[in-house]
Amino acid sequence: MAKQILLNVLQDVLGDFVEGLESENLKLGVFSGKISLEHLKIKTEALQNLSLPIEVRHGSLKKLGLLKMMEF
Repeated sequence: MAKQILLNVLQDVLGDFVEGLESENLKLGVFSGKISLEHLKIKTEALQNLSLPIEVRHGSLKKLGLLKMMEF
């Protein structure tokens, strides 16, 4: 259940930029605070809207890792 909630949040945040946000490629480290997304495809049309001085015809992310910052 928590995984699906997190997946929904990630879809809202990253969904305009990448394809492939599914539970199969989302790995969670509950106690470590690590989140790993694997095998994502970059949406080229989203990058074109950023008006960057580059042209992306195809792109993929093998692995995207997110870490929770610990507060003391």
